[in-house]
Amino acid sequence: MTDFLGRELKVGDKVVALAHRRTSSTLYRGVIEKITNKMVTIKTAGSKHDWRYEETMCVSPYKVVKVDIEKRSDNNDDNAKSSD
Repeated sequence: MTDFLGRELKVGDKVVALAHRRTSSTLYRGVIEKITNKMVTIKTAGSKHDWRYEETMCVSPYKVVKVDIEKRSDNNDDNAKSSD
């Protein structure tokens, strides 16, 4: 099974996927837990207090893009501006 960009998907891949409820849509991060012949089950990251999506989502693979997600640091020295 392939993602929106045609890359092969497998269990454990980190992804960004599209969730939609009625008239609202949002992108969310997660990890693939299960793949069936038509759907991808994704365990979402950071969804604990977000009303827009559940902890586990089932979506079509064309609504998924495999990514390399790195945790961002709030104390990133590269983004700090010097006042000198």
